[in-house]
Amino acid sequence: MTNFTVTDDLRAKLKAMASPISKPKGTILFNQGEPALGIYLLDKGRVALHLDCGRRSFPTRVVNPGCVIGLPGTLSGTDYSLGAETLEDCTLDFIPRERLLEFLRENPAHCFQLVELLSREISELRSAAQRKRDLAIA
Repeated sequence: MTNFTVTDDLRAKLKAMASPISKPKGTILFNQGEPALGIYLLDKGRVALHLDCGRRSFPTRVVNPGCVIGLPGTLSGTDYSLGAETLEDCTLDFIPRERLLEFLRENPAHCFQLVELLSREISELRSAAQRKRDLAIA
């Protein structure tokens, strides 16, 4: 189970600029390849993240409350690199891309916290790819 949670301080600041939303179980938050419009901060429930690379599919990751979803595409201004679906009824906070970027420009310390979070996500993805490769070779 993946747990990319933010600090309590950053969570409070993100919630202050967010639009709260509720989604029932089975809701697609976004599909891999869709334009990244912003991030979701998971407040209640669990969300499955999945990555499909053509013939290769990586194991679904599950995130819990306090996790940020959709960060890579939102920060880079590209598409969502994963798909996200609610596994149970969820309460989330949505922060549009431009509002997040404005906040980060004004708050460099919080910017570095999100960069650390993004780095952990990249590291985990690389480790999962290596494990999958090792299993294929064995």
